[in-house]
Amino acid sequence: MPTDRAIHSLFHHIGTATPHWFLRSNFAYLSPLKKKLRFQPRTQPALRWRRKILFRMCSISTIAAVILLLIFPSFRQVLLPSLGLSALLRDDPLISTVKHYDLSNVQGTARGWEKEERLLMCVPLRDAEVHLPMFFSHLRNFTYPHRLIDLAFLVSDSKDHTLTLLKKQLEKVQADPDPLQPFGEISVIEKDFGQKVQQDVENRHGFAAQAGRRKTMAQARNWLLSATLRPYHSWVYWRDADVETAPPTILEDLMRHNKDVIVPSKSSCWSWLNVTVRVAIK
Repeated sequence: MPTDRAIHSLFHHIGTATPHWFLRSNFAYLSPLKKKLRFQPRTQPALRWRRKILFRMCSISTIAAVILLLIFPSFRQVLLPSLGLSALLRDDPLISTVKHYDLSNVQGTARGWEKEERLLMCVPLRDAEVHLPMFFSHLRNFTYPHRLIDLAFLVSDSKDHTLTLLKKQLEKVQADPDPLQPFGEISVIEKDFGQKVQQDVENRHGFAAQAGRRKTMAQARNWLLSATLRPYHSWVYWRDADVETAPPTILEDLMRHNKDVIVPSKSSCWSWLNVTVRVAIK
């Protein structure tokens, strides 16, 4: 029977590192041979290359996601909730946000009341305290849906209580128990333009005062329009507070003409949003 030393010499000669069965006639002998294996780690250049690739892929993915969020606002509704960031979809009044308006279906038509078209009504006021009760009585009688009418008032160069009475009238109409009476958004702006012409008939319509007076009026009206016009408005309606006679269907009547600009009288103006010229007519 071979000795352990002889068997070990035999396996060493074969050069294997794993146990082998050694067979001879009627016996078997197993000798576990152990050979030291050296672990060869990756070289440092290979690890750095892999890290750079992963870093570049993460950077490109992050930049692409940010671009998609900025260019395609609808993508936020898909990506942010999946990342658990649904709270970012809420508008914070203290943070400036980017708002998206789809205006593909916003246009002025001849039957705007049927298509829920919003309307901006611009009203410049100056020493109009005496006219406001009559003005609001006409306003209440409008047959166009009040919820689709946004009101914009500009109080300028007034010496009476126009602003105080205006606020009271607006609070009254907005608190009306009739659900059809309250209007949409309401803007009240106070800004002086240096109008010095008196409000009596002789001074207002005197030839000498027309150039300066109408120039200041145009500035005030243009400023009111640019400050209150919104992307979702399909129509703009100008109305002076001292208009005594106007049918309750005045808005629908003017819409039916389906014109870019229409002037039914010297005291009001109606225009499409597509017109780039700001109209200032009295």
